[in-house]
Amino acid sequence: GGGGGGGEGDVVASFSLSCRRACERLCRVVGEVLPLRLVQFRNAVEADAAVSKRLYLVKCEYRAPFRAFLEAHDSVRRAPRLEMVEEYLRLTAGGGGGGGGS
Repeated sequence: GGGGGGGEGDVVASFSLSCRRACERLCRVVGEVLPLRLVQFRNAVEADAAVSKRLYLVKCEYRAPFRAFLEAHDSVRRAPRLEMVEEYLRLTAGGGGGGGGS
């Protein structure tokens, strides 16, 4: 009977020791690690928000000038080639000058 009681005491003592270690780890995590990680997370979220805001401002700031550039580029692409304009001017100058001089 007494030997069995001593065995149970050892189990309870070892169980209590493992429980204490688990409790200490849990307290450390809750008291130190978790607040530190939450601060890191908050800082990361704030930095991400700041970057997103800057990117949005850049997008808004450059949208109109870039659109104007694209429209101007499209107008230049639709314009007749310089050789065609010069040929037209030669034809109209030659024909208009000859008709006006006669």
